[in-house]
Amino acid sequence: MSAATKGGDPREGSGSGLVANSGEMFVRRAQQFRARGTTRPARGTRRAGCRRADLSSAVLHMQQQSPLGLSNEETRIPDDELPKYRKADGLTDADWDKMFARLGHEARTQRQIATMTLAANMRPDTVPRLIEMLRLEDTVPRRQAVQTLGAIGKPCVDAVCDELISTQDVTVRASCVKSLAALILNYPELRLEFPQRALDTLKSVVHESDQVTKLATVMCLGVLGSRDVTRDIPGSPAAIDLLLDILSVTQDVGLGASVVMSLGSIGTCGDADRVLDGLRGAVESMKDIEGGDYIAQLAEAQIEKLSSSSLADSVSKIN
Repeated sequence: MSAATKGGDPREGSGSGLVANSGEMFVRRAQQFRARGTTRPARGTRRAGCRRADLSSAVLHMQQQSPLGLSNEETRIPDDELPKYRKADGLTDADWDKMFARLGHEARTQRQIATMTLAANMRPDTVPRLIEMLRLEDTVPRRQAVQTLGAIGKPCVDAVCDELISTQDVTVRASCVKSLAALILNYPELRLEFPQRALDTLKSVVHESDQVTKLATVMCLGVLGSRDVTRDIPGSPAAIDLLLDILSVTQDVGLGASVVMSLGSIGTCGDADRVLDGLRGAVESMKDIEGGDYIAQLAEAQIEKLSSSSLADSVSKIN
């Protein structure tokens, strides 16, 4: 497998088997996700103080990140953390180069220090140099460059979008999409005002690019459309609408299946009612395309799960 294919594949390290796990391992793993602040509090109790339905939500919520190669521990910046790394006089050229070299350090803590330092002490050439690193074959510094772009936030959006629509390199495309996803995770308030340029770019590549970039883009839209459960920030309606539009027109079974799973993940984060109608429509429309039965079955499974969740939430509010 080529380095480009390996680095650009959004399924790399996906951990998709987590959803199928059961028993105590399922409980322990989901509780770890909750400890990271990635899932809403349980409304009931069962098995170690957690409801199994909520544990499923926790796993699916984390799946938004893991298929993109994003770990919540690495992507989410703690509140008020960046100012601690800000230097009054900025970075010297030597220190700046040292931090870039450290992005490839074998120790994760050292890579994180470099990310925070570079993000907190921006220079005009910081983002262009990070974009260049997305072309590296070495996975470690390339992924850390993605994390650093995500830590920088909104100032990197235009450059990332320019690279995403201009490059033909699959690895770079996927890394650009991952950078936008990391940005959303680090700055959840952007769900309320996500740059239109970025949304338009994602819309264009999901229809016109390679399969790897398409799938990564759908997963990124899933992150954008999902409620931030730790800060109770609603997901972007525009992202949900775009996912529903993709689902209504695609003839690509793989892409359609990915959209269904992203919509299901959005629903588990507390917005079930917003996606149920779209999923019901998919069940009907997908029956007419080759392989559509598979997508319809996925959609029906998500509908059943989300309908139960929506009903339970309604009963909880009444009580």
